[in-house]
Amino acid sequence: MATCCLTTDEIKEISNLSRPEGLIHLQNAMCWEMIDPEDNLDRSIMLDFLYSTLEFCFRKGFPLLESCYFFQLSYEILHCCKMNILTSTLLFFQSRCEEFKECVDQNNLQCFSEFIFETFMKHYRLYQYVVECQRHRDSSELQMSVNVPPDILPLSEGKEESIWNYEQKLKEVELEERLTAEQKQAAFEEVKCKDSAKIECAYRALDTLPDDKKQKEIIEIIDKALAARIEELSHCIQFNIETSVDEIKFKLKRNSIPRPEQLGPPPQYPIKAAAVKSKAEAGKVSPKPEKKKEESQKAKNKK
Repeated sequence: MATCCLTTDEIKEISNLSRPEGLIHLQNAMCWEMIDPEDNLDRSIMLDFLYSTLEFCFRKGFPLLESCYFFQLSYEILHCCKMNILTSTLLFFQSRCEEFKECVDQNNLQCFSEFIFETFMKHYRLYQYVVECQRHRDSSELQMSVNVPPDILPLSEGKEESIWNYEQKLKEVELEERLTAEQKQAAFEEVKCKDSAKIECAYRALDTLPDDKKQKEIIEIIDKALAARIEELSHCIQFNIETSVDEIKFKLKRNSIPRPEQLGPPPQYPIKAAAVKSKAEAGKVSPKPEKKKEESQKAKNKK
């Protein structure tokens, strides 16, 4: 039969501890490894029953030596229930009580027997299942990456929540404005390349025009060149208009964000003038200052 004896000093020390500390001390006294209730539910139930026996003895004021006997008896019947029916365990408990009659007070033994019947014997099948069946824990493991929090900035660089939220919304609008401008600029560059190819093709046809060409054919070639140039100009004007409209739209969007009073009045956002020119406009050269001066001198001499 399994035995586990505690000394009177160990029981006295356990009686002066709280329940969590007492459970730990009891495990060490019985030379049990530290257990996790989730991983070792069966061992946890057994430990709880044995500690409840000591608690009952402390509550009833039993002498320390009698508490050692009752603890030993509880430990034995806990292991006796393994592979034994209730009748066999009752006979074993009766025989052990007969042996303890000379060592303990009869009233205390009677009181302890009532405690065993109200706890252990009443739930005999449960304790038997705990002792006989080993419980396997079903658990799932998941690997997760944990992001380390950023370093905390000094308080001198801190901002009020309203100001921080306002700046975050402004950044969102500015990001949207920049992405929209980049997308439209990329689309315009693609159209611009096609227009340039059409104009170059039309000019090449004019440069390689033979002298014996008919007037009607010459007019058609010139019309194609002009049409290509006009299409280029229309694309440039359309891009300039869309750029100005987007600037006004995002300016209104920024001004619509509630601005905290601490920041004062909102800043003025000047609208940038579109500066996209066609090749025809870029090719225009303003007259030189010297030429203008000569023309004005000739006009004076005539007078």
